[in-house]
Amino acid sequence: MKTKLKLLVITLLLSFPSFSQNDTSNVALPYNVARLVAIDLIEGDIAKQELSITKELLTTTEQKSTMQDSIIASFAQKEVNYKSMITTYETRTNLCVSNNLQLQKKIEKQNAIKKLLTFSLGTVTLISVIAIAALL
Repeated sequence: MKTKLKLLVITLLLSFPSFSQNDTSNVALPYNVARLVAIDLIEGDIAKQELSITKELLTTTEQKSTMQDSIIASFAQKEVNYKSMITTYETRTNLCVSNNLQLQKKIEKQNAIKKLLTFSLGTVTLISVIAIAALL
């Protein structure tokens, strides 16, 4: 039984096409098919190059967009800073105007006191001269 089984297995193995393969190192294609394959290969290479160029362009565009966003944010911050500077300047101007008004009132008060003292001194001097003249 074993010998029959071995003989059957050997017979089946010899009948497989793997033992009867031909040389497949050369492939023969018709001219039209070979021409279409060559065209497809060339177009595929061109498509790969275009894809790599497109990826580089996309990366450059994304970098440009990021830079523009950064510039816009910078300008927005500058605008906020300018508004803050204007508010501070307006506050400072208002304080200066307020101080000027207060100082002007003090000057007017001092001038009024000065005039009153000058008038009083003149009156006292005149009365003193008259009194001295009356005594003499």
